[in-house]
Amino acid sequence: MSVTQNTACISVQELFLGLLKNELTQQDAQQVSLHVAHCTHCNTQFENAKHVFYQTEADHISHSPVPEASERTKLLINIAWVFVIAGGFIIGVLLLWDLAVALWFDRSQPIWLRVSLALFYIGFAILFLVVLQQRLMARTSDAYSKMKNK
Repeated sequence: MSVTQNTACISVQELFLGLLKNELTQQDAQQVSLHVAHCTHCNTQFENAKHVFYQTEADHISHSPVPEASERTKLLINIAWVFVIAGGFIIGVLLLWDLAVALWFDRSQPIWLRVSLALFYIGFAILFLVVLQQRLMARTSDAYSKMKNK
């Protein structure tokens, strides 16, 4: 092994962890991948580093307990979301009503502006309701809810 290969190997091996953590720039990742593909010594070193990295990550994940929220906390969070959604809906309806009354009776503004603003706010109200419906449907059909509850 020549001095330039040894220096190249050392500089590439210093980047192994960054490659495994997906922290390298695209150029650096390509350089490391190309070098590892052509250098059997670095390929072996990279496979060893990959094995150690994934084993360490697996050990870290299995040994770090995720604190579970208590039933009381879950209930409070659900109640808070109901309040936020209900309050947002009530405020939205009242603002839309106030806007509709203002647009209907304020004749100082041109009709195109009044109609455009009305369409704009009605569109937002429809989007809010659609997103709310989608979130509620996704909440009831969450494929990972059984895994979260374990």
